[in-house]
Amino acid sequence: MTEYNQIVKSITEFINQYTEMNIKAVVMHCPYWINRLKDGKVTLRGFANGKGEANEIREELERRLDYLPPNLKFNLTDEAIRKFARREKIGIDCSGFVYRVIDELLQLGYGDTKYKKLDEIFTGGINKTNVERLTSDEYSRRVSDMRNYKIGDVIRLWGGKHAAIIINNNKKEILYAHSSWLSTKIQGVHTSRIQIIDEGKTLEEQRWMEETRKGENFGQKYFNSEKGDGVFRLKIFN
Repeated sequence: MTEYNQIVKSITEFINQYTEMNIKAVVMHCPYWINRLKDGKVTLRGFANGKGEANEIREELERRLDYLPPNLKFNLTDEAIRKFARREKIGIDCSGFVYRVIDELLQLGYGDTKYKKLDEIFTGGINKTNVERLTSDEYSRRVSDMRNYKIGDVIRLWGGKHAAIIINNNKKEILYAHSSWLSTKIQGVHTSRIQIIDEGKTLEEQRWMEETRKGENFGQKYFNSEKGDGVFRLKIFN
């Protein structure tokens, strides 16, 4: 197995902790949570600021389920646990998830860089980092040629309100992962694909396989280069 393929295998296993989270024997997507902000200040804060590690999110959910009084207990299903997590403000937001994946890539030795932790680059760490910061000129550069997209590249969507991360590009399709809620049919952390129909065209013109909650094409709905959306690579990986 080549070094690149080993990295893909290892990061896929890492992401699986979020995409196949085992809550009381119910395998589900890690729930989504984002802190509510007003005038740049948090007005409603979730567990671990919506930026937690997979194990701590899983353990906290199970702990709170265990402490439910008998009259509030419910049948454990994917949907019921997801609603419970929402009420309890437990989950991970899109930038927190992307940050966690890139941080894991650094720990795996990916990218031929001296850095081993993303906190070494982003002042304030994960709790002070959002989509705008991850894709800003200060920390990243735009990758224009789709043939050069690779693992760890960040897809900026929705005019900077959302982010996904590329976890493989085999020249036939791009596999990405993200944490989402209202914008996608699958809620929480999950993966999807973009089929490459013409390498000479832009990412917008490829075949996005994901759907929104209303059955629309996710890429057509939320990826708009005119609003600054695109693919970005942290400069530490150059």
